[in-house]
Amino acid sequence: MFVGANAWLWQAGTSGELDHKRLVDWMKSPHPKYLIRHYRAWGVADVFASITRAPHTRTDLYLRLAEVVDKRHAIAHGDASVDATSSDIRAYVAAARTFGARVDRLLAAQISLFASVPRPW
Repeated sequence: MFVGANAWLWQAGTSGELDHKRLVDWMKSPHPKYLIRHYRAWGVADVFASITRAPHTRTDLYLRLAEVVDKRHAIAHGDASVDATSSDIRAYVAAARTFGARVDRLLAAQISLFASVPRPW
Protein backbone atom coordinates (compact mmCIF):
# COMPACT_ATOMS: atom_id res chain seq x y z
CA MET A 1 0.00 0.00 0.00
CA PHE A 2 2.78 2.47 0.91
CA VAL A 3 4.74 1.79 -2.27
CA GLY A 4 1.63 1.92 -4.42
CA ALA A 5 0.55 5.24 -2.97
CA ASN A 6 3.99 6.86 -2.87
CA ALA A 7 6.04 5.37 -5.72
CA TRP A 8 5.66 8.66 -7.60
CA LEU A 9 8.07 10.23 -5.09
CA TRP A 10 10.94 8.17 -6.51
CA GLN A 11 10.05 8.17 -10.20
CA ALA A 12 11.27 10.96 -12.43
CA GLY A 13 8.59 12.87 -14.27
CA THR A 14 5.70 11.66 -12.14
CA SER A 15 3.53 13.39 -9.62
CA GLY A 16 1.04 12.48 -6.96
CA GLU A 17 -0.63 13.61 -3.80
CA LEU A 18 1.18 13.72 -0.47
CA ASP A 19 -1.21 12.89 2.35
CA HIS A 20 -0.51 15.27 5.23
CA LYS A 21 -2.39 13.07 7.71
CA ARG A 22 0.14 10.29 7.33
CA LEU A 23 2.95 12.74 8.04
CA VAL A 24 1.52 14.35 11.19
CA ASP A 25 -1.22 12.04 12.49
CA TRP A 26 1.01 10.96 15.39
CA MET A 27 1.53 14.59 16.50
CA LYS A 28 -1.06 15.36 19.16
CA SER A 29 0.24 18.89 19.80
CA PRO A 30 2.87 21.13 18.23
CA HIS A 31 5.16 20.86 21.24
CA PRO A 32 8.76 21.64 20.27
CA LYS A 33 9.90 18.07 20.97
CA TYR A 34 7.37 16.85 18.39
CA LEU A 35 8.39 19.57 15.93
CA ILE A 36 11.99 18.35 16.21
CA ARG A 37 10.81 14.79 15.53
CA HIS A 38 8.69 15.89 12.56
CA TYR A 39 11.49 17.80 10.86
CA ARG A 40 13.93 14.93 11.40
CA ALA A 41 11.77 13.03 8.92
CA TRP A 42 12.65 15.79 6.41
CA GLY A 43 16.39 15.42 7.09
CA VAL A 44 16.73 18.25 9.63
CA ALA A 45 18.58 17.05 12.73
CA ASP A 46 17.37 19.89 14.97
CA VAL A 47 14.87 22.31 13.48
CA PHE A 48 15.50 24.93 16.16
CA ALA A 49 19.25 24.91 15.56
CA SER A 50 18.61 25.11 11.81
CA ILE A 51 16.40 28.20 11.96
CA THR A 52 18.29 30.22 14.60
CA ARG A 53 21.87 31.39 14.94
CA ALA A 54 22.14 32.55 18.53
CA PRO A 55 21.66 30.06 21.37
CA HIS A 56 19.57 32.53 23.39
CA THR A 57 17.21 33.03 20.42
CA ARG A 58 16.91 29.26 19.99
CA THR A 59 16.16 28.75 23.68
CA ASP A 60 13.63 31.58 23.79
CA LEU A 61 11.79 30.31 20.71
CA TYR A 62 11.70 26.75 22.04
CA LEU A 63 10.49 27.84 25.49
CA ARG A 64 7.79 30.19 24.13
CA LEU A 65 6.37 27.49 21.88
CA ALA A 66 6.51 24.90 24.67
CA GLU A 67 4.83 27.31 27.08
CA VAL A 68 1.91 28.11 24.80
CA VAL A 69 1.31 24.41 24.10
CA ASP A 70 1.53 23.54 27.80
CA LYS A 71 -0.79 26.39 28.81
CA ARG A 72 -3.31 25.51 26.13
CA HIS A 73 -3.26 21.92 27.32
CA ALA A 74 -3.75 22.92 30.97
CA ILE A 75 -6.60 25.31 30.13
CA ALA A 76 -8.29 22.74 27.88
CA HIS A 77 -8.19 20.24 30.74
CA GLY A 78 -9.76 22.65 33.22
CA ASP A 79 -6.80 24.00 35.17
CA ALA A 80 -8.25 27.29 36.43
CA SER A 81 -4.91 28.38 37.87
CA VAL A 82 -3.41 28.88 34.41
CA ASP A 83 -3.80 32.14 32.54
CA ALA A 84 -2.09 34.06 29.79
CA THR A 85 -1.57 37.79 30.01
CA SER A 86 -1.81 40.01 26.96
CA SER A 87 1.98 40.26 27.07
CA ASP A 88 2.21 36.44 27.08
CA ILE A 89 -0.12 36.22 24.10
CA ARG A 90 1.90 38.77 22.13
CA ALA A 91 5.07 36.77 22.86
CA TYR A 92 3.40 33.51 21.80
CA VAL A 93 2.13 35.03 18.56
CA ALA A 94 5.57 36.46 17.81
CA ALA A 95 7.21 33.08 18.48
CA ALA A 96 4.69 31.24 16.29
CA ARG A 97 5.16 33.73 13.45
CA THR A 98 8.94 33.56 13.73
CA PHE A 99 8.95 29.77 13.77
CA GLY A 100 6.45 29.54 10.92
CA ALA A 101 8.29 31.94 8.61
CA ARG A 102 11.69 30.42 9.24
CA VAL A 103 10.61 26.80 9.08
CA ASP A 104 8.69 27.51 5.86
CA ARG A 105 11.93 28.61 4.17
CA LEU A 106 13.78 25.64 5.66
CA LEU A 107 11.22 23.11 4.44
CA ALA A 108 11.21 24.60 0.94
CA ALA A 109 14.99 24.13 0.87
CA GLN A 110 14.73 20.54 2.15
CA ILE A 111 12.10 19.60 -0.44
CA SER A 112 14.32 21.13 -3.11
CA LEU A 113 17.24 19.00 -1.94
CA PHE A 114 15.21 15.79 -1.66
CA ALA A 115 13.53 16.15 -5.04
CA SER A 116 16.43 17.82 -6.91
CA VAL A 117 14.11 20.57 -8.05
CA PRO A 118 14.02 24.34 -7.57
CA ARG A 119 12.47 25.48 -4.32
CA PRO A 120 8.71 24.90 -4.61
CA TRP A 121 7.97 28.25 -2.91
